[in-house]
Amino acid sequence: MLTSDQVRYLEEHLSNIGFGNSDKEDLWGYGSDGRIDVFGDLNLDGEGFFGIEFGIAHGSVDMAFMKIGNLKGSPRIVKGDFNCSRCSLESLKYGPKEVHGNFLCNSNLLTTLRYAPKIVGGSFMVAINKLTSIDFLPKIGKSIDLSYNPIISLKGLPENVDGFLSVAGTDIESLEWSTKTVKLHFDCSENKKIRSLKGGPKEVGGYLCAETDLTSLEGGPDLIRSPYEFLNGNAKFSCNAFELSWEEWNVNGWINVLINNKEAKEAKKLILTILTPESINIKIEDDPVYVISSLKNIWKDEMLDPIRDMIIFRDGFGEPMELSSDLYELGF
Repeated sequence: MLTSDQVRYLEEHLSNIGFGNSDKEDLWGYGSDGRIDVFGDLNLDGEGFFGIEFGIAHGSVDMAFMKIGNLKGSPRIVKGDFNCSRCSLESLKYGPKEVHGNFLCNSNLLTTLRYAPKIVGGSFMVAINKLTSIDFLPKIGKSIDLSYNPIISLKGLPENVDGFLSVAGTDIESLEWSTKTVKLHFDCSENKKIRSLKGGPKEVGGYLCAETDLTSLEGGPDLIRSPYEFLNGNAKFSCNAFELSWEEWNVNGWINVLINNKEAKEAKKLILTILTPESINIKIEDDPVYVISSLKNIWKDEMLDPIRDMIIFRDGFGEPMELSSDLYELGF
């Protein structure tokens, strides 16, 4: 049984907004296991759960910035969001087993995801902790934010993420074990140890890899497109050397990087790791005039030396340097 002080504390920190009840005493009761079930949003202060053992929270639970150090007394099931960010937590022990909304646990001291909820219906946010692995990652319905943790491997990520995925600012040396499809943007920025995009996602809403020391774009995405990312400006590929919109992430766009960045050697070097002779030859078959007119002014550039002999033009076109007469004679 709750003490009178616990009842007073509980009712002071319960909100009936959205639950259609005007009396605070109607917003809580004893569950079959003796724990307290609540039917409103629970907004806690520095006293934490005040010695109360909760069962099911039918709303959201917010204890952010409370620095209470542990989750003892947490509801076992939270049907809204659960926010325990900036609580000086070193462990998720005693935390909820299921969160149907978002699980927010940023800026704590976690070194492991042991005791994390088994299921999170919304987004799972654990940025700015001390995690070195993502073992015990729960089943997640939406976005995943693992940024600014000293994580060394992406092993354990799901095959698909129905939101955004951020592994920015970690200690990973490669994108091996990464998710393959990300509905919104994928962010691997500020990872100084990765050198290529091998192992990274193949379909994304946006791809952010700025502040890295990439030497190759091999393994980059096959497709960048998401109507959900247009408004926030993340429907693009962005690295240190250049940026392309989702519509430009194709052979045409890659060729444009070559011809429009005359002084940007780093951009050209990176593009040539994905702009292969095979991809150029396929584009030549589809649109020879565009390719030849684009490459004409850089055909003798030394950057094309490794692939020049493997680029095949249709009979009658000759080399791109002879474009003007070639196109005239061919009727273009």
